[in-house]
Amino acid sequence: VPDDIAETTIPLGTSFHKDGSIIGSMFKIMFLVTLFAVPMTTVGDILGMLGIALVANLLITAVPIGGGTISEMLIITAMGFPATALPILTIIATIIDPQATLLNVTGDTASSMLTARMVDGKDWMNKKTDNEEIETKKDKKKKN
Repeated sequence: VPDDIAETTIPLGTSFHKDGSIIGSMFKIMFLVTLFAVPMTTVGDILGMLGIALVANLLITAVPIGGGTISEMLIITAMGFPATALPILTIIATIIDPQATLLNVTGDTASSMLTARMVDGKDWMNKKTDNEEIETKKDKKKKN
């Protein structure tokens, strides 16, 4: 990915593109709902959980330590669970964090590649950042 695109999209993705975090929040909420046997009978209940997960992820900062605890406390408070559920969510967060990070980073990379394709066209991978063409396999075969 060209430097100018990567320098823009990767930091924005780190701050705003949190697929793994939102899935992790939904997983935590569903774990607590199951653990405390809270009935989820309507579509409104499920949409409410999704809304809480979205708001909780808006509070998470890009700093690895501390932001997750804030969102977990928001989930516990908004859903009406006891504060004793915080250690449970902390353990779950520790377990699912590597997978969430993998999903976030992969998404940021894919977004950067899509942005490069939209800005530089179909052949963006065959161009160097200084606009020199990279030798393709076909070019190498022609030379030989």
